[in-house]
Amino acid sequence: KPTHDTIAGAQDVVFIRSLLLASGWQAQNIRMVTNQQATGNAVRDGLSWLASKSTPGTFTYFHFSGHVKQEGGHEKLWPYDRDFVPDTYLADTLNRGTGKLWVDIAGCEAGGFLEDLPSARTLVSTSSKSTQKSYEFPQWGESVWSGLVYDLGLAQGQADANTNGITTVGEALRWATYYAQAITLRQTPHGRQTPQVWKQIKDLRAALSAKSETDKSTVNVLAGVFSVPSSKRVYPNGNLAAGILGWVNADGK
Repeated sequence: KPTHDTIAGAQDVVFIRSLLLASGWQAQNIRMVTNQQATGNAVRDGLSWLASKSTPGTFTYFHFSGHVKQEGGHEKLWPYDRDFVPDTYLADTLNRGTGKLWVDIAGCEAGGFLEDLPSARTLVSTSSKSTQKSYEFPQWGESVWSGLVYDLGLAQGQADANTNGITTVGEALRWATYYAQAITLRQTPHGRQTPQVWKQIKDLRAALSAKSETDKSTVNVLAGVFSVPSSKRVYPNGNLAAGILGWVNADGK
């Protein structure tokens, strides 16, 4: 029995391909399969091709939008013909590469793919936790996650946090992670989706267990945590008559 279509799966990847081309990627270096062409064999073949292109000094990228199946304690990519691709196969194949890699998965329970993929060379982002659903946005014709990261965040530049005219992937992921939760906050009956963005988690755990207590200061235990500078109004006389002169909130207004 063929898999029923999603609203956003194919449109997500068509938009992402156009964004890659507009960013200078060569068409021959991009493989895309959608709808009936997205069989299990096609997905596996694409993964092997991608891993073969991942060499030192290169950057490769894998994106999946669609259904995810949970079975036997594993998450599986859900191709059109239901020839499922397990998380272990995905990790084993992509981990054969040696260059930098970004893996992005938009699908229900996608957070389960984080178990074996993150490393010093691999950034992994998923649209939700392994216990959560992920949603589509019919008005956009895209999934909530992909629409926020690639369309609104990167292409339209809404995620440009420092307003320098250049939107980085990091800015887009942080921005989309916040707004995906806000947009889906009151979804019933399954609740909101909480995107997961992990980098170097496995390496961090290994480093912490290997370091002595006195040497742990050399490990960046706050990887992924960042600060944003802000300013506030200061009165020369402290609190004296401050309420009369005016006040400022956390946004400086």
